[in-house]
Amino acid sequence: MIYAFAARILEGIPTIKDLISSFKNDYMFRLDYEFLLSDAIPSEASYSRILTN
Repeated sequence: MIYAFAARILEGIPTIKDLISSFKNDYMFRLDYEFLLSDAIPSEASYSRILTN
């Protein structure tokens, strides 16, 4: 999930919701940030829990 936060900053993605949709829709984007095609994409709630902790 830390790679996902880095992806959000590097790619200039404004919201977590947009980040998740990018991971779901763009397979190359997903592979670039070390999410395998067989891996589940964490939900928006999971990302917000990480930010609050």
